[in-house]
Amino acid sequence: MTDFASPHEVANPAFLGDWDLLCDDREAGRLRACVSGQLSRLRLVRLTDDLSVVAGELAANAIRYGGGPVRATLLLTPSRDAGAGLRLEVDDAGPGFDVDRVVATWEDAEAMYERCSGRGLLIVSQLCRAWGSEWRGSRHVVWAEVGLEPEAADEGASLC
Repeated sequence: MTDFASPHEVANPAFLGDWDLLCDDREAGRLRACVSGQLSRLRLVRLTDDLSVVAGELAANAIRYGGGPVRATLLLTPSRDAGAGLRLEVDDAGPGFDVDRVVATWEDAEAMYERCSGRGLLIVSQLCRAWGSEWRGSRHVVWAEVGLEPEAADEGASLC
């Protein structure tokens, strides 16, 4: 089950990369490629599929509903409770949303089936150990975190 923990509960995240995105639908694909490339450089290829999908969904939402400028940041998040993870944060200048309200829309499977959109964050919730939304000043930030299990790292992986 997805946890909606505050990203502020993570002590001393390590910066792994960031990308500025244009308000263009093609930028979601560019972010997927950038995240995949960064994971490959870090020898974390086993996380590429899940985190690339997450990156595309968060970027598409920020571009479509949030407005620019849009920025994505990848962080290594040490955590005493859940173990290390990779956190992707996408921030925009949009109005934000109520996480509880979004989650409540997932309960009506029939209505969800008939809608043409509205499944992106549901997919994110299934691929990540935690995700959420918050405000940082005037910026709306949506974040998602995948676990960095010891077996997830490819042989020879190093984050230092």
